[in-house]
Amino acid sequence: MRVFLHSLWVWAVLVAFLLVGLPWVFLLVLFCRRETTWRVCQRLYRAVFRLIGVRVTVRGMEHIVPGRAYVVAGNHVNFLDPFALCVALPVPTVGFEKRENFRVPIYGALMKLWGNLPISRTDTEQAKRDLAAAREVLARGDRWVLLFPEGTRTRTGAVGPFKKGAFHLARQVGAEIVPFTNAGSFAVHRTDTWTWRPGPIEIVLHPPISPDHFSENDVSALVEMVRAAVVNGANQPESAN
Repeated sequence: MRVFLHSLWVWAVLVAFLLVGLPWVFLLVLFCRRETTWRVCQRLYRAVFRLIGVRVTVRGMEHIVPGRAYVVAGNHVNFLDPFALCVALPVPTVGFEKRENFRVPIYGALMKLWGNLPISRTDTEQAKRDLAAAREVLARGDRWVLLFPEGTRTRTGAVGPFKKGAFHLARQVGAEIVPFTNAGSFAVHRTDTWTWRPGPIEIVLHPPISPDHFSENDVSALVEMVRAAVVNGANQPESAN
């Protein structure tokens, strides 16, 4: 009964956030500086997490060099992941999007304003121009780029296979990759259920891995090194924070 009542409360909070909070996020994206939007969203999402009985913490910030741009790559658990990562990560983070997504009404315009990076999957020359634009973004050092290499959310809690495509992109962009482990989210909510449980979510940042040490033919080794860091983090006991 306790899980049932808690789940009803969580869904009520999330629906209220969808109807009231998200429009304010859209306005922030439209009219405020990216850094301001990020800070306000961190506070807003942290408040929502507290309302549903979740505390988000981050571990591993000692591995991060201030002012340096990174590609962050880790496990995908549920739809809370982008919100938890916003709370945890210190600088505005954008993601790669299929170029077609930017043609979607409203969503495409907002993603473009936020700075998400288009990537063409069919036009080789356009893809080269997209990667050049991504390199410029990372060279400025004011944003990180987020990747979910599994390509889908876990149904079992285990870290799935990583797709290579994202790592080819990361290697060509030329930024260090920070593996992260999303620990605790699966206990809070599983994608294939409607129930929720209170609990902690910890984002564990692992030491950066330079793709410069891997040739185009060694991308599989880069993939396995990043995935191993994510899996090891998932198997370690969570901190007491």
